Amino acid sequence: MRFLLAAILFISAVVVFTLIAKVVYQGSVETEFERQAAAALKSGGFESVLVDFDHHEATLSGLVDSEQDVETARDIVQKAVPVARLPEIEISQIAIRPTIPPELRVESSSNGELIKVSGVLGDDGEGVRALLGARLLSIAGGTVENDITFNAKRLPLAVATEFAAVTAELIRHSATAAVSFSEESLTLSGTVPNDGIKEGILELASMLKVEQISDEISVVDPKSFLRKSTLTLTRNRFGITLGGIQAAAGDGVKVPAILMEASRGLVINDRRTVSEDRVAGIWESHIKTTLPSLIEHLRGEMTIEFGEEQIRITGVTESRENREEILAAIQPILTESPDIEILADLTLANPSESSGPASSLSITYVEGLLTLEGIVDDDTFVSDLEVAMEPVVSDLLVKNSLEVMADAAPSRWIENLAVFLSEAIPRVEEGKFHFSDSEIRLEGTTKKITDKAILQNVAINSVPSGYTVENQLIHPDEPFPTPELLPEARAKLAESLKQFPVYFDSNSEIVNESGREKVKAIAELLKEAGADVELVATGFADNVGNAEYNRQLSLRRAGAVIEALASLEVPKESFTTESRGEDVSGLSRSERWKARRVEISLAGGTETDNNNTE
Repeated sequence: MRFLLAAILFISAVVVFTLIAKVVYQGSVETEFERQAAAALKSGGFESVLVDFDHHEATLSGLVDSEQDVETARDIVQKAVPVARLPEIEISQIAIRPTIPPELRVESSSNGELIKVSGVLGDDGEGVRALLGARLLSIAGGTVENDITFNAKRLPLAVATEFAAVTAELIRHSATAAVSFSEESLTLSGTVPNDGIKEGILELASMLKVEQISDEISVVDPKSFLRKSTLTLTRNRFGITLGGIQAAAGDGVKVPAILMEASRGLVINDRRTVSEDRVAGIWESHIKTTLPSLIEHLRGEMTIEFGEEQIRITGVTESRENREEILAAIQPILTESPDIEILADLTLANPSESSGPASSLSITYVEGLLTLEGIVDDDTFVSDLEVAMEPVVSDLLVKNSLEVMADAAPSRWIENLAVFLSEAIPRVEEGKFHFSDSEIRLEGTTKKITDKAILQNVAINSVPSGYTVENQLIHPDEPFPTPELLPEARAKLAESLKQFPVYFDSNSEIVNESGREKVKAIAELLKEAGADVELVATGFADNVGNAEYNRQLSLRRAGAVIEALASLEVPKESFTTESRGEDVSGLSRSERWKARRVEISLAGGTETDNNNTE
């Protein structure tokens, strides 16, 4: 028994001694590995890289200047301690030392409808990217193209909030604007309506504490931001009624006097209104010559509308010559402002008494055969058309079934017919194109979904001004139009949306986990509705603190929810944003969280006061 006890004690002592020796030995080996590796790294110029050994596993940490330096540091350790096992570069704890300042550029065009954000930030710049996107979206309400990239060499952007503030303020007041931040310099360009706004923007810019601010902001006449005057003239058996909005600065053009001179004894009822936010429209500088010509060549009841972007004329003319006179009378307005759209719905008083039959042309294309039918005054254009189409469509056969009548009205659309067909035929599987005195109608099947829109533009540019284009082209893969919601379904959807307000943390515009769940629920409701609807994202904030800051915060919150819904395939173009303040003076601090929310509702529902302060 004594012998057995002695044997057990001996074996135990040997085991304990072996373990202690192993630990001491391993610790001394790891220390030696670390010493050798550190000495090699210092000799190689990598004093900032630290090495920690766990037996033969080496962990490298610290900062280097490039990806190549990561590889070099690993090689140095490997050569100094050949038995060391090193991690892959992708999981190495060595980081790139940021040394290059960040760069950002924001460009706004078309009154903020499109904003482009670009630049390079450090690896920690995702928050800056999200902040800018949400802030700019809430300001513009349009499209924000956020193309910021990330690079480990870039330093953090310490003034992200200040940069977002100055950018948003400039874009808010300028139709086109650009903000560039690079190498401790800030460049601002754009147009603002007065010196006070400019000074406010520059004051915000000074908060960035950059070495240089390049001020390229120009102050323009505030009138350029105002809407243009409009005029509507309707004639019936009781006389002429004038409508529209004129500038408050005074009626520089005496429209009633022009009408009285053009037609004596005319009864004129002037119902125009005056507005402070209107300036003279382009049409006003030509109205003295244009209006008498329109009155002369239009008979009976008529309507003439001079809008901001469109001129519409509806009435009856005696002849095609009168129609040409009317279009010629408004040509000076188009010359000065080519973007104005002309809609001339003019009919002949006595088509049968015209000099000849109206010309028309129907072109049918099926499997390489082009058939021309209709009435024209001259068909010599067909041979020219065949020559023009040869390089576009090989082996094209043209069948001329036109009826030539010398007294037919001239075909004004023939001049650009070859241009139109050169674009149209390669884009359709089969098609029929009908040209009449005032309309071009497109029918058939396109090869691509986008061809319908392309041919719409080609048709508009191929026919004379005043023509209408009826586009009935289709494509097999073109989705059917989404039906509108019935009143009952709309009311049900509106009530359902009220159940999912998205709440935010104090002074935050980030959608939290609870908010993301509600966003998912909202997206599901909209998908189940199965219809395109116009939506309003209303951001709420309490009335504690600075009202303008609260207003901006509520808009940014609305923008954040829109972005979250867009990631779930809810179109951003479906939304408008609004802000509302909420009085929390009667609530305890523990209940004020209820005011920090965003509500999604259907447009056209309950009124929302967009000018309410927070």
